Amino acid sequence: MLRRDVLKTIGLAAGSVAIGPTVFAGDDDLSVAIALDGKELLFTAAGGKDLGDYKSPHFVQRCIRADHPDSPLSVFFRPDRNSDRVEIVVELGRMWGKANAAAQHLGAYRAVIRKGSRVLATVNVPKHWWFARWRWQSAPRPVIAKPADLIKAKLLPPYDASAASRAEPPESKADVAYKAPMDSAGLQVDVDATGERNEIGPVTEYQADYIITGRSSSLAALRAQAEAHASMPMHVRDEQTGGPVDFFKYPKLDWYHGESGSPWVKGSESIRDENNDTTCEWRLSTSHDPALSYLPFLLTGDPYHLEEMQFQANRILGRTNYHRAETGLQVVYPGQTRSYAWSMRTMFQLAAVTPEQTPSWLKPRAYWRRIVGDNLTWFTKNYVENPSPACSLFAAATRIDDVAPWQEEFLAFCLGWGVMLGFEDWRKAFRWKLRSTLARTDGKSGWPRQWCTPYFMIVYKTEPEDSLYTGESPPGIWLKSWKEAWDVHRAEPKSKVVEPFPDKTSWAQHNSRHYLLYTRGVLALATHLGVAEAREPYAFVDNMAKAKKMDYKWAIAPG
Repeated sequence: MLRRDVLKTIGLAAGSVAIGPTVFAGDDDLSVAIALDGKELLFTAAGGKDLGDYKSPHFVQRCIRADHPDSPLSVFFRPDRNSDRVEIVVELGRMWGKANAAAQHLGAYRAVIRKGSRVLATVNVPKHWWFARWRWQSAPRPVIAKPADLIKAKLLPPYDASAASRAEPPESKADVAYKAPMDSAGLQVDVDATGERNEIGPVTEYQADYIITGRSSSLAALRAQAEAHASMPMHVRDEQTGGPVDFFKYPKLDWYHGESGSPWVKGSESIRDENNDTTCEWRLSTSHDPALSYLPFLLTGDPYHLEEMQFQANRILGRTNYHRAETGLQVVYPGQTRSYAWSMRTMFQLAAVTPEQTPSWLKPRAYWRRIVGDNLTWFTKNYVENPSPACSLFAAATRIDDVAPWQEEFLAFCLGWGVMLGFEDWRKAFRWKLRSTLARTDGKSGWPRQWCTPYFMIVYKTEPEDSLYTGESPPGIWLKSWKEAWDVHRAEPKSKVVEPFPDKTSWAQHNSRHYLLYTRGVLALATHLGVAEAREPYAFVDNMAKAKKMDYKWAIAPG
């Protein structure tokens, strides 16, 4: 199935917008009554504002926003025009003015959803984080796309059962379910915590298991975690426009935990107790950003998941304006290589699957393509075309001080996925970044390929003065060859290199197997993108990986 056919199936070949009257016949009797702190707040569709329809081949979904003068809560009434399905979305937060200055999380409340006098649902909300949201839906959107077709359409990497033969099914835990608003569905709420876990990667382990095996328990888990995505305090909606805030209109805006942006929006991290500790249990991080909504959107065409992705991507930009203000471009955070990798994964996805035309409560495709273009300009100038040995020889990016090859594999993979999604102008950047992987795996550079993915490696004689930009440091500080870099690495006691290696074909590193799987995944993807020189290194690395347990999310088949 071609990509255009898959996109047409889920309603993305060309987006369209329909603006109706403020009150819709048959929908004006929808209401939500929220009992909070001894008061009742009534939100009605009849008193709301039409933000436009989302149209797909399978449904037309309305969106009516209702606010209340005594609360920063908003209720979005989203009934279908062509069915009796009803969706209610409740968000907390304001960007502007006194309401933002007084930002606070909410305690427990009860929401009663009615159509006329008939109660559709009663939802008990245990708490509500600032800039988080939840929804009630009378019925979930059905799965309408097959993973195999998504792979053929190059919307997903080439996952394959043969590559996953050594993988084990992810655990079916009781907490991997979305039980109530603000639930985490088994996700790590301290997103910034280090260490490998199921949700970190190109896709999550549950998603990859479903892609490869079709296992129903993994489908249920990935859908639950997509609902839990809404619990993250990242939904910064511009109440003046009805959609996610526009960073081209406000290029220096941020919601950094301390007042810094121009303008500065008070976010969840700025809400603190008397000890100056954050009071929200979620601690978000672009360095471990999970891809929770892309696959659910592809599978169902549900715009709620697209909207989640858009809020997620805007949060990537809004976490700080430092690099955006410095460059004049909407550059995603490059302070950790893995952060840049996962952030570009999300931007590529949105730029590929967002409709060209959207209602006002979504950003159109052009917005995300402009962000992708800004990042190509910045990345090409500072890394791809940089003559410094840190870049021209070692292909290091984005960090050039503590070069972490396992994170560089994340970046190489995500840039390759961007090319696979149709961003051919990124192919040069991908091929440049792949040079690091190839040098560590081809057996020709002077770096032993049985030690292909160290945790860190040093590419300098004296530490650079800047962690990102080579121009801030004297040009003579860099090492001159991969052999020299290996000698430095081998001489470092922390590397724990034991020579000679036991044999000529086995992985000699003492690190976790995951690092080897990252490298294998990059080389497998490279073969799909026609990189002939990746084939022999892939075969060698794959042979080493055969002695290890596989993860579904890295089970990429070679081209």
